[in-house]
Amino acid sequence: MTDLSHWTYTNDFSGADAAALILGIDPSAPSADLSRTRPVLAGMQRAHIRALCSTHSDGLESNWVCARRRDGKLETSILSSESRFEAQLFSKVEIARWLADNGMASVYPFDSKPTVIGAQDGIDPADFPEELHAANIAFRAVHNGHGEKTATVKNRLVDYLRRNFPDLNNEAVQRIATVANPNKVRGRKKLSPE
Repeated sequence: MTDLSHWTYTNDFSGADAAALILGIDPSAPSADLSRTRPVLAGMQRAHIRALCSTHSDGLESNWVCARRRDGKLETSILSSESRFEAQLFSKVEIARWLADNGMASVYPFDSKPTVIGAQDGIDPADFPEELHAANIAFRAVHNGHGEKTATVKNRLVDYLRRNFPDLNNEAVQRIATVANPNKVRGRKKLSPE
């Protein structure tokens, strides 16, 4: 499963990014196969055109041209380049509503809100020291399933930290993995309870 947790703090998405996330593809990954997003992207584009044309016409549309009947004549108007789908950003709420209206599921949870730790106390998580920030992110990633299921939690934390926080030295990675590991029992871990 692809780790999409770094998109949690994004509020507005391009159509292409949203389509990829709906399918569980990280659009920022260099090896992302975005060809699978075409059907979702096409549906989003059609909805966008319908929404624009419904505000400009009777709803008949073709290739970014909105058409309407006025005095028995068919009038057309071409949508401006600013209103084109490719130039738009969509909020999580808009995407979640579109998914619900069309009865579609999404791998990425557009309808959930990030948990802000300490916000009620006036503490901004952006002010956390780098190691605390890394521990927080790594703990959430591993808690949400990142890493090999057969590996220990600590090893999964170490793996996540090395991949996503390459500036941390080995000592810091080990320290963070120890602190973020909820299993504090010493010694070798049993693979299966007897």
